[in-house]
Amino acid sequence: MASTAVLTDPPVGGNVDDVFLGVLQTYASEHPETFGGLWIDREAFGTVVLAFTDDPAQHLEELNRRAPSIDDLSVTDPPPEITDERPISEWDLSFDVVRSDYSEQVLLEASGPVFDAANSWSTQVAGGSVDIRRSRVAIDLAAPATSTELADLAEAVDSLDGVSLDMVCWNGQLASEAPAPIEPGAPLDVVAVPGPDGRLAPETRVGCDAIGEFQLGDLDELTPVASVDPGLKSVLDGWLANGEGQFWPQDGWELLFERDGLATFVRVAEAGVTTVHAESGANGWIWAGASGGGPCDVMVALPQGLGAVAWTLDASAGAPDPSSAQISVLATERGCSGGSEMGDRLLGPQVVETDESVGIVFAVIPLVGAQPCPGNPSAPVTIDLDAPLGDRQILDALAIAPLQSLIGD
Repeated sequence: MASTAVLTDPPVGGNVDDVFLGVLQTYASEHPETFGGLWIDREAFGTVVLAFTDDPAQHLEELNRRAPSIDDLSVTDPPPEITDERPISEWDLSFDVVRSDYSEQVLLEASGPVFDAANSWSTQVAGGSVDIRRSRVAIDLAAPATSTELADLAEAVDSLDGVSLDMVCWNGQLASEAPAPIEPGAPLDVVAVPGPDGRLAPETRVGCDAIGEFQLGDLDELTPVASVDPGLKSVLDGWLANGEGQFWPQDGWELLFERDGLATFVRVAEAGVTTVHAESGANGWIWAGASGGGPCDVMVALPQGLGAVAWTLDASAGAPDPSSAQISVLATERGCSGGSEMGDRLLGPQVVETDESVGIVFAVIPLVGAQPCPGNPSAPVTIDLDAPLGDRQILDALAIAPLQSLIGD
């Protein structure tokens, strides 16, 4: 696929004009047999890109002459008002046309048989999609795969009528050997152990809902925005100045971390945590998402291959008292499982007893592949203590503390 033109500056306003987008989509609908897709290229600083299987120069020339019309497809309801009747090439917005190997229509028709073949090959397939930017049907692998396994998958796909291997790509990690699967009934050992100073190691993998994963040591000293590399800082500045970001808090931001081509800015306030993510692209740092939420409780991150399980005391068993040698809880898978029981996929509990507390944690072996989320059933579990509860607290053994209390600690 051809490269997208790289602009020196982002589009004015940050969002794509609805009338402009309607012109592009109308033109695309007139060429269904050659149209390969439409997207906004963040690595080209917001250029709107259309792909076609035939000569892109001809399409670009025709689009340059195109002006908005009341007959254009509408991306909103009611249709947007046309206030500029000039050809879109004269607008202060940028677009480009590139060549794609396959039309979007061909890829969509191939995707169903490819997904079915991949799923019948292995439970290691997590899902798939039509990747218009790469002009391929993409298969997502749930775990690292060996070259032998990928060859078997390729053979399954290559046997399909009307589908060639060139139409398919695999997203995942390549392994020299297949990792040992986590077996039902495996012992659970995920609780982080403090060092002699009573603190967890700085490299401990942690996370919270408002941010995602990071290292615990990242909280020791956040970097003021004024000290951040200008190229990275421009991502935050651009987000706050345009579109949705202009309605977000404009000050109080700090850099939580920058490593491995990823970075996260945070704004921590009493009411909650707001984040802006960035990633290193072909032309420098680019915006990679933003979120806002309430308080952020930092938790130790589970190892790869395990899913989170929430638990609460089982009210039907009665509240435990100081003489209790057992605790009854209800464990519930947090991820999507199609409403199925955890059964022997439930691991644990791992119980850590001290003089002050009883820490409890469960985990689950997730189901492979995309699952619906109708709500998950709870599993009752009875936990035997080494000694009567006494005045000890019952805690989630993965919980560390609220984010606000850990910053600069």
